[in-house]
Amino acid sequence: MTRKIFSVDAETDGLYGDVWAIGAVWLDGGTAAHFEGQLDPAAVTDPWVHKNVVPAVNLCRYDNRTDLLNAFWDFWTAHKDSSDDCIADFGVPVEAGLFRACVELDDIRTFEGPYPLDEVGTALRVAGFDRHADRRKLAGRPNLVEHNPVDDALVSALCWQKATTSRRFGQAIIRRWLTRRHCSHPRAFDRGWLIDTGMRKLFECQLCGRRKAV
Repeated sequence: MTRKIFSVDAETDGLYGDVWAIGAVWLDGGTAAHFEGQLDPAAVTDPWVHKNVVPAVNLCRYDNRTDLLNAFWDFWTAHKDSSDDCIADFGVPVEAGLFRACVELDDIRTFEGPYPLDEVGTALRVAGFDRHADRRKLAGRPNLVEHNPVDDALVSALCWQKATTSRRFGQAIIRRWLTRRHCSHPRAFDRGWLIDTGMRKLFECQLCGRRKAV
């Protein structure tokens, strides 16, 4: 069964600055719905953002930050209950800050944000991919524009699908913490992880990382 994914990407005026552009997609197999919105980029003051991000962003304009955040929140709430996963590429600080900004506009939203907000980078690492890999290359979509929030949200969703449906992601499940030694590590700590790969069980020493079949 295909999982329904809500993927969000935002651009801020500097890493911890205010959000000025937002893109989100909701996928049910293919792209089923998307949100786009931005403020006037003339208000952007961060030099790096002005040089590298602003040229890639040409979305529906909103007159002020409150209207932009409220419009995004409406899109989120319309798809929240029908989403299996809510994701961002690396969600801290930008996308986590986006949801916080939305909640700060209205206290009634306090418990209506995503829980959890999963990260593509973590899923890629668990699945054995480089978490800093070129997302467009990994997704097979070189046509998607970097720093365009809608394109970034889409490529994040595609990479999430690739990572979470990979064989390794499903197999590398930590089952339990052991207290018996299976490693000849000189510091003689007798603790480590038992990892069930689906075909065999491996003991991984917490100190040296060596693995041994058990």
